[in-house]
Amino acid sequence: MMEDNPFSQIFDKYGDHTKELHDEPVDENNILDEQLPECISGIEKLDYKMFRPMAEVMEKEFPPLKFLIPNILLEVGTSVLAGPPKIGKSYFLLNLIGQIAREDQKVFYFAGEDGDRRLQDRAKKLNLNPKNIIVYAGREHPVDRNMFFDLVKGYLEKKRDIKVAIFDTMTLSLPPKPKRQYDDWVIDLQPWNDLAHELEIQLLMVHHTRKGEVTDGAGDEAILGSTGINASFEDILMMQRVDGNVQLYVKGKNIPENTIALNKQEYGYTIGNEVNTSLNGLGKTSRAVLDCIMDNNDTAQFKMIKIMEDTGFRTEEGKPIQKPQMSEICKNLLNRGLICRGKNDGYYPAPKPE
Repeated sequence: MMEDNPFSQIFDKYGDHTKELHDEPVDENNILDEQLPECISGIEKLDYKMFRPMAEVMEKEFPPLKFLIPNILLEVGTSVLAGPPKIGKSYFLLNLIGQIAREDQKVFYFAGEDGDRRLQDRAKKLNLNPKNIIVYAGREHPVDRNMFFDLVKGYLEKKRDIKVAIFDTMTLSLPPKPKRQYDDWVIDLQPWNDLAHELEIQLLMVHHTRKGEVTDGAGDEAILGSTGINASFEDILMMQRVDGNVQLYVKGKNIPENTIALNKQEYGYTIGNEVNTSLNGLGKTSRAVLDCIMDNNDTAQFKMIKIMEDTGFRTEEGKPIQKPQMSEICKNLLNRGLICRGKNDGYYPAPKPE
């Protein structure tokens, strides 16, 4: 056999059938098709079923999305709850868990940084009913982060009555790495996304944001780490301090972007009403001018100054409001979309967006 024969290795294994066989010449290509392993000769044909007309998609009918917590947490999907240290994420989580459990939904809660004593203490302070809640206290049973996903997956596959799985924190739920890049986050979080949809549950993880007060518009950019985190979750819940209050910023693939007031309790928060974020950052005087405009539509600035002075209003400096300050505030309110110009050199409140 010639050394430069391209089929020499195949012939060594299967025999050289290109010579006379049963007194008939044999085509080497047919022999190769018959004798090569299936992985070489019988490559499966692609059916391309994933390529479909858009019209087929448009004809589909989908049931309405179902929420565990209205406009915050869907029944199925993945979410990340982020917030700065010490803002009260753990207490807020326990409040959510209690609210979900009261609806006769079973919840799994991984408290990676807590022991039984701390869990019990917080639950008592919140008067939390333990019914329908399964816990894993990380201080009692240290986590092998390399095996944690497989452990949780096996448990949740057996306990199909669990509808919500919460992990505090995300870092303790993922394999240890010195530094994660975009692809690391996406690859490590993908199995959790797959698990949530395979089991049709809500899976929520807790992470940190930058310290300090958040100004309007910071949104999910404040989350610590790569944008791979944002890309890996369907919904983002972010606790943020604004003007001394705490708000919950919500953004999702299936949830309308909105911001909700969190009402401070002795321990934790309750969920309040939707917030008009255009008001974030307005000081005392700006809010007073806006209130004056709402009470006195299309009133000129000099008249508003007189109205506010007559009612006894004083600025942060303890003085009546002056024309330059009034002009600057009205300009700012216009730029924020809170007011519109009237016909009589005055202003009126902007219509609320639908």
